[in-house]
Amino acid sequence: MAGQPAGQFIFLDIGARNGGEAYYAPLAGQLKVIGFDDSSESECRPSDLAAIRYEHHTTILAGEHGRRKFFKLAWPFSSGLHKPNMKYYDRLPCRNNMVVVDEMDVETTTLDRFAQTLSDDHIDFIKIDVEGAELDVLRGGSAMLQDKRVLGIKTEFWWDPILRGQPAFAELDIFLRANGFYLFDLEMHNYQAYMRTTLPAGRLLADSRNWRGVLNNLRPDRSRYGQALTGDALYFRDPVSDRIAGKPATGWEQASVLRLCALFDLFNYGDCAIEVLQDFQRHKTVDFNFDVEKVLDALTPEITVGGDEAVVLSYKKYRSMSEDVRRQMDEETRALVLGGRSYS
Repeated sequence: MAGQPAGQFIFLDIGARNGGEAYYAPLAGQLKVIGFDDSSESECRPSDLAAIRYEHHTTILAGEHGRRKFFKLAWPFSSGLHKPNMKYYDRLPCRNNMVVVDEMDVETTTLDRFAQTLSDDHIDFIKIDVEGAELDVLRGGSAMLQDKRVLGIKTEFWWDPILRGQPAFAELDIFLRANGFYLFDLEMHNYQAYMRTTLPAGRLLADSRNWRGVLNNLRPDRSRYGQALTGDALYFRDPVSDRIAGKPATGWEQASVLRLCALFDLFNYGDCAIEVLQDFQRHKTVDFNFDVEKVLDALTPEITVGGDEAVVLSYKKYRSMSEDVRRQMDEETRALVLGGRSYS
């Protein structure tokens, strides 16, 4: 993890029932997580990350303050404000998990109203997993996204409204882009759960038999199979893209730039962190009172020497080596595509 800025990182975990996120770990000791879920704190507390300050709320966030119908499902992790369309889920092996076992009237509030109660002047990152209500939650936090200078968002998404009557991914993407965020990654959830019942265990089975020839291990192949219905999308603010698009680089100061770079590094985008630091330095839009070169060195990946020995180089040395490797790759590509002929 690169050299981290002074002060505390603030993450919102909206839909925290699964007990925390693994990517929190490098920030332990410098991170406060505010979790939201309808379940008890004991179920949500990231117990393996004891160094993290954790604050739990049973508040149900939505697009408006008021009351909504909440659907409890047989698989509790799929419970939420959007009722599954069983005419669709009857086609899938996970259909029994999506059966509604209880309907409750619940109080809801918005992120904007909740943010007014926070003493923290910034929120660095928001993770949302609320079974189809992700865009509702974000719309209810439109002011907070700007006021609290949110830097990154990881949100579950649902491709098609037919699933739960929820907004489509396209609507979510349009909203986030309109609020200054750029898409960095998509992780699809099209393994096992979303194949059709016509092949309920997927394309491949592992057939293992004991010495008597009796089947003792039959399991589905865990590679991706089935229609892409849901996934996670990762968004960040990108001041370099903003500048290229002609948007003013306002609202940035040293602390927020460093926290953005730390988040980039956390998700393995060290190249983006380096680019941001160099861009602000080049255009003199933020005054840095630290040695930028040392931070660039901290953001530089390790290299492996002799098979297993990890070596840390300076950014300049690593960049030079990387350029040599890239040049060789380009030459090999030219030879492969053009049969050894040069472009000239």
